[in-house]
Amino acid sequence: VPPVPQAAAPAPSEAQLKLQAGLELAARGRYTEAVEAYQQAARLAPDDYRIHYNLGNAYARQLDYPRAIQAYLQVLKLDSTQVSARHNLAGLYVRQLNFAQAIEEHQKVLGLDPKHVSTYRDLAHIYFTRGEYPQVESLVAQGLKLAPDDPEFYWLLARMRAKELRHEEALRAFERRIALDSTDAETPVEMAKTLIKLDRTHEAVAACKRGLALNPQGKDAFFILADAYRRLGLKDES
Repeated sequence: VPPVPQAAAPAPSEAQLKLQAGLELAARGRYTEAVEAYQQAARLAPDDYRIHYNLGNAYARQLDYPRAIQAYLQVLKLDSTQVSARHNLAGLYVRQLNFAQAIEEHQKVLGLDPKHVSTYRDLAHIYFTRGEYPQVESLVAQGLKLAPDDPEFYWLLARMRAKELRHEEALRAFERRIALDSTDAETPVEMAKTLIKLDRTHEAVAACKRGLALNPQGKDAFFILADAYRRLGLKDES
């Protein structure tokens, strides 16, 4: 018995072809052309949230945040459960320093996906910026349960402990951050500040030098290193 012939796959619509063209252009960094392709696709299929989502991404790459926000809002108008669009929208609100709106969007993300690790990080950063440490504490604790080896949570924890003058705890968190990610130039410099507070000045010098090895143009590293040398009585080096 001859096999039953398979039905041919339906040909992609013109809107799908435009969307695919936009994706390929965006992958090559040609965002202006990608935007044009997505806009053409949106005119053909205005209810396809995928088109508006990728349009928002392209606008964001161009740093055109108002248009990117409008594109993500259109995604959510079509489907309010789209976590990625809501998360990206929150990030753009942060760039506009609209922290209240960003917090609201991030909380909606967690309502949709309580295991969305990057949202715990991003929310904790917002609250740290606002000096609201109890919220940071809670978000970091929840984030570490989901991602115990995420260096960003230890960075936040270390910075918070330093602000609270809990220097030994801050140092342990900085050390854990470096153990998980030794490529960040800012961490050893911030750790050097804590080491100075603990009168471990020689170690602060070494930490600053580590930071400068990673970023030879780090102004803060030179400033803290000069202070550490001064405290050690090394005036010429300072």
